[in-house]
Amino acid sequence: MSGHIMKKEQARTIITVACQMLDHSRRMVPAAARGLFNLGDDCYVLLDDATKLFCEAASAARGERGANRWTSALPKLLYEHPEKCDEILALVEKNDFCGISAL
Repeated sequence: MSGHIMKKEQARTIITVACQMLDHSRRMVPAAARGLFNLGDDCYVLLDDATKLFCEAASAARGERGANRWTSALPKLLYEHPEKCDEILALVEKNDFCGISAL
């Protein structure tokens, strides 16, 4: 497995787990969630870092320079809609991806 494919899959795993944690925490009954720390800030940082790596690797796989598929709106979109994680990542990977507005 080439380096950029491995990097992309590692980033995908981090993004998927962060989204699952966010989605799960939002579905919890509020009374049961009392006393738990807020996952939001930590998950957002993970999403920000991992989406940069994911986009960089997706770009490299297509011979594009840099992480030109990345925008600061991407981790925000995943944070706000963690239930759509797979769909969002699939769109970013598309050959004809033309930016966050396509999402």
